[in-house]
Amino acid sequence: MLEEAIIEWREAAVAEGLAQGIANERALLRRIAARRFGVAAGDALATLLMKEEGAERLATIGDLIVDAASGEELLGRSRSVMAHGSGGSPTQHTPYCALRPIGQPSAGARMPSAALARPAHQIRE
Repeated sequence: MLEEAIIEWREAAVAEGLAQGIANERALLRRIAARRFGVAAGDALATLLMKEEGAERLATIGDLIVDAASGEELLGRSRSVMAHGSGGSPTQHTPYCALRPIGQPSAGARMPSAALARPAHQIRE
């Protein structure tokens, strides 16, 4: 009986932790989008992601924030991802474990590699 209760508490704690992690990721995506494209784009993205619980889709949206040239592009592509799912989306998501080492920018990177060594608030495009 006690063992069953401990298992239930543990499962509930894990589920609560996962839900909190997803909520934190949604908040972070909103913050980054607002910083890059303006508060209106960040707020619109937050509304779009309000009910999203899938970590893979959220990671894909994070990629879009980096790749998009404008807030409008970000929101349009994000709507497509939300409608089609990350598997059928127009973007390909790279799993975190397969990302390049820090300090090695991708071929399409828009910031010089020297910028990678500076804190984000000091980087200007």
